[in-house]
Amino acid sequence: MNILFWIAQILLSVIFTLVGFMKVSQPILKLSKNMGWVNDFPTLFVRGLGFLEIIIGLLILLPRLIKTLPMSLMTYGGYAIVIIMVGAVGVHIKRGEFSTVIMNLIILGLTAFVLYKAKSLT
Repeated sequence: MNILFWIAQILLSVIFTLVGFMKVSQPILKLSKNMGWVNDFPTLFVRGLGFLEIIIGLLILLPRLIKTLPMSLMTYGGYAIVIIMVGAVGVHIKRGEFSTVIMNLIILGLTAFVLYKAKSLT
């Protein structure tokens, strides 16, 4: 079960760090080709969300790699993922992007598993 925990953490960390970096670094026009929802929000919101996702990507994994960091940071990162994914589900349902909703729900499931396992570490 520990290996699954590591895999889930690494997946969440990579997903959030890379997607966050894309939102921070790419022009909105380029982002809108793959993420149509960015046209519905101000650029500052998209950039801020990207920055937040980079931080979350680090929070979900670094406490297990750097033993001096409190494990509660991982839990905070997990709760932040839940908040972002619930918002994402709402946006994608409103836009009729149901295949994306399925991916958001998978990420929510991975996050629930990480939060459940993290509880035993804190």
